[in-house]
This record gives sequence, structure tokens and C-alpha cells, in this order.
Amino acid sequence: MNILKTLALRRLFVGLVIFGGSAIVSCLAAGTPALGPELLANGKLADGDMGWILQTLEGAEGTLAVHEKDYNGKPALVVTAGATGDGKKLWTIQLAQNGLSFRKGEKYRLTFAAKSSDGKWSYVTLGETVPPYGTVCKGTQIMLSDSWQVFSYDLTVTKDAPEARLVFTNLNDPGETRSFADISLRKIE
Repeated sequence: MNILKTLALRRLFVGLVIFGGSAIVSCLAAGTPALGPELLANGKLADGDMGWILQTLEGAEGTLAVHEKDYNGKPALVVTAGATGDGKKLWTIQLAQNGLSFRKGEKYRLTFAAKSSDGKWSYVTLGETVPPYGTVCKGTQIMLSDSWQVFSYDLTVTKDAPEARLVFTNLNDPGETRSFADISLRKIE
């Protein structure tokens, strides 16, 4: 196989690499894009849950806790769902960080580690914090397991959003937990 075909295949390859007991989802491409500074406050959770909010809507209940040394000796945010209202609306319990701003066409690299006590999926996106509360990029469904996995996604903003947030949703399975750690959002330069 010649070098051009090899490079083309590398650009298309999506791999799953096992590293230190955690699965790392990665997209391999020729070259690594330059990344801007960290945009999230307290993504490494050194200050507990400062900067993170648990939003419950339409009668849903849940708790947010920080478990020290839960992820490779580092802290993790743990969301436990309680009653979920009618149980059908996946967005009734959300973990978010507000205070972000995005412009149409910008690209961002989101990475985080996550696990779930029930092995179900969750959803992550960038969204508005003001009406109409829409998403500002194509969200991503993440299939979780009861073991830590590391996820990395490149997100392209589809509309200006001067008042925005990062949000994890579909956290509303009663009695189940979703855990998140080592969360990073950086602009692709």
C-alpha cells in the first residue's frame, strides 16, 4: 500500500484504544490541531463541584456529589437520579457548566472521562442558556459502561451563542448514577 493510501486510511480510522483500564475513543488524523486555552472552570474538579450545576426540571430529582480519587486517583462528579417526573423526557436532569460563549463556525475539542452504573447512554452538547434554549452544535450520544471510558469529540458551532453552556443530559434513570471526570473544552485554532 502506498503512503498516500496509508495517510487517507489514517484520516478515516476511528479507533478504540485500551489504556490503563480505560477505553479511549479517538479519531486519528494526520497532524494534531493546535488547541486554545481551557474554557471550562474547574474541569479537573480540583475545587469540587464549583462551576458545575445540576439542573432538574418538571419534577425531576437528583443529586450531585464529588467522589475524591474516583477516576485514576482524581475526583469525579457523580449524578444520582431520583424521581424523574413523567420519566419520558430525557432532559429533565442535566449536568452543565454555564458562562460560555460561541460563534458560528468555531470548532472545539471536548474530552472527558465517564461511566454509568447502569451501562446506558447519555448525551452531551453545547447549548444556549437563554430562550429558546436550543443546541448550538450537533450533540453526541455517548454509550457508557460501568468502567471508566475516555471520550474525545470535535464540535462545530452552528450559530452564534453569546450565552451558552456545556451540558450532559439523559441522566434521569431513577437510582442510577453517571460519573464524569477530567472534563476539558478547548477551541481548535
